Amino acid sequence: MQMTQPGASERRATRLIFLLCGMAHSSWAPLVPYAKARVHANDQHFGLLLLCFGAGSMLSMPAMGGLVGRYGCKRLIQFSAGAICLGLVAAAVAPSSTLLALSLFLFGASIGAIDVVMNVQASLVERHSGENLMSGFHGLYSVGGFAGALVMSGLLWLNTAVGAAALIIIFLLSILLLLANPALLPYGDDQQERTKRFIWPDNYVLFLAVLAFIMMLAEGSMLDWSAVFLVDKAGMIEKNAGIGFTAFSIAMTISRFGGNFIIQRIGRRWTITAGALVAASGFFLVTLLANPAGSIFGFAMIGLGAANVVPLIFSLASESGGVLGSNISFVSTLGYTGILTGPAVIGFVAHAKGFGVAFSGVACLLALVALSGSIAVPSQVRIRLHGEPAAVDKS
Repeated sequence: MQMTQPGASERRATRLIFLLCGMAHSSWAPLVPYAKARVHANDQHFGLLLLCFGAGSMLSMPAMGGLVGRYGCKRLIQFSAGAICLGLVAAAVAPSSTLLALSLFLFGASIGAIDVVMNVQASLVERHSGENLMSGFHGLYSVGGFAGALVMSGLLWLNTAVGAAALIIIFLLSILLLLANPALLPYGDDQQERTKRFIWPDNYVLFLAVLAFIMMLAEGSMLDWSAVFLVDKAGMIEKNAGIGFTAFSIAMTISRFGGNFIIQRIGRRWTITAGALVAASGFFLVTLLANPAGSIFGFAMIGLGAANVVPLIFSLASESGGVLGSNISFVSTLGYTGILTGPAVIGFVAHAKGFGVAFSGVACLLALVALSGSIAVPSQVRIRLHGEPAAVDKS
């Protein structure tokens, strides 16, 4: 297969796919109460149904490691985006628990698949650009998250039928895919030998995956527990409690769009070290102050600090040698495990020992990430980039 160096059009296409994935993922959140009411599920039953989404993601992510090298980014993104559209509309209108479980499994599997493949494309584009682009790509995912939730919530607020609202979102997703499609990469690795199966990564990539697990555990704890903390511990009324996660998300998005500037100024080692320390300080601040203003400021600190660490981990995994698709899928899978299991662990610890112990435990894990900065960013990398290599740490 003839390979061309990714350029400006490939960058735009990658940004559009990250925007698409974020928008698709977040558009499901406003539909959750409607789906729960439609299948007449209690909280426990519906919680089990929601696990089908995570199960689909966890099964599809490892498989993408081998498939992306065999079929290329373009074909898998096209297939995954089509499955996302089918899964979203099916989950929106599923009339029974069984059909909802199957729909959520398909939706989760397709989200997990496109997550891995778009990060492979992003790694290839970044590798050939000579710039640090991954933070900006992930910033577009955050923008898509805002857009998807906002558009879907707006449609439902206007009393649009749930199925029709899902179709409108699918129409928007289709436009993004059509705009990106011409510049999607038809290959999944720039190595001449193609792999047709998942290759177990080396110890360095395993180490990076553990760091991703910790960082995404921290992000997952914000999604599920920030509002509860503000109500139960900081005394905020329920209807305003969502401002905590909003502050976290806005700070993370701003920091990611400034990621290239930050990395150029302080280097990649210090970006990981300082970022993890700022996020850890945010958790400690939240637990120490436990009042609305201080907690919201702490949540914003967590977003600012954590924003660029996971994108950097993906960049490092892509530059570590071995099979690119397998490296990215392994980091994605273990990282996503942090999002899925983290909130449950936080809830268990908070119930037994209180939020102070739970959030302080996350802060200590983030401190370990900070101490690992010099290990995570080696002085030499195995794959050189074209142009000024983003892999060279300037700290």
